[in-house]
Amino acid sequence: MSTLLATLRQAGCRITGPRTAIARLLDEHSGQHLSAREIRTILRRRRIDVNLASIYRNLRLFERLGAIHRGGLPHAHNHYELEHGAEVHLVCTGCGALMEATADNPRLPLRWLRTFAGRQGFAISGFQVEARGLCRRCSR
Repeated sequence: MSTLLATLRQAGCRITGPRTAIARLLDEHSGQHLSAREIRTILRRRRIDVNLASIYRNLRLFERLGAIHRGGLPHAHNHYELEHGAEVHLVCTGCGALMEATADNPRLPLRWLRTFAGRQGFAISGFQVEARGLCRRCSR
């Protein structure tokens, strides 16, 4: 069963056709960053008709449930991916490309954050860091 569908069931949400299609697609593309338009394009290729407004509504729902997160620049389109705890992204301020950065130990910043947050009485469930700059193509 899809991770997102399980999250929807646990939250008591209805499991509709569009939600199922979007959830399965995001599960299949785990680790990738897809825009709402890219999701629509992939669904259309599969002959699944879900309008863009419905895709955005469902992405917002998944985000509110903490199952996915949104990344991107304010002036560019957003990218969505499954939530998987600690993350570092490289965001190009030129073209809006979003790349996931791998670190030797991505949990080290989380350990520091948890210590700091613990002093404040705040429990962290995950984090996301965005480093902004220019990608190889835009810096030429």
